[in-house]
Amino acid sequence: MSCECMKQVNEKLASHNGRLATGFQISADMGIRMRLLLATEKLDKKKRKPVPSVTASYCPFCGTKAEGQA
Repeated sequence: MSCECMKQVNEKLASHNGRLATGFQISADMGIRMRLLLATEKLDKKKRKPVPSVTASYCPFCGTKAEGQA
């Protein structure tokens, strides 16, 4: 994210022994970008296929477009 929201929220969560989950995404030009991961959970635990990851294209706190988005 191009904003400072993730850093600010992580600083506040640190006092509660937590942080936001992040993942890395490889772009078409082979660049690596850090993305905020949204929580997903499996509804039917008996199915073996994993649940897809969901990343934010916009900051959920201020609405700023993520870096590298067209």
